[in-house]
Amino acid sequence: MSMEQVLQVIRPELLIVVVVCYCLGLFLKNIPHIKDWVIPFVLLISSIIMCVLYMGLVIENTWSLVIVFIGIMQGILCASVSVFGNEILKQITYKRDIDKKRS
Repeated sequence: MSMEQVLQVIRPELLIVVVVCYCLGLFLKNIPHIKDWVIPFVLLISSIIMCVLYMGLVIENTWSLVIVFIGIMQGILCASVSVFGNEILKQITYKRDIDKKRS
């Protein structure tokens, strides 16, 4: 599944959660006591909470198990795109700098 296909699955209203997760990840990365391996888990939990709340309070204005389930799935996708996007940026920038130094 390509990144384009994943972005087609995420509800357009929830794409802001991807941006919020990315910014939250950058913020957490600069806190000295937080280990790198913890950041994806914090982003996952935060994203799920944000998506469930947004689905229930803003989009549907009601609660049901279906809304909670969709919110959880959307939260997982949003956090995944955020973490994957960060890794791609690191590969494009950092790894390219290393490749230049080797040649």
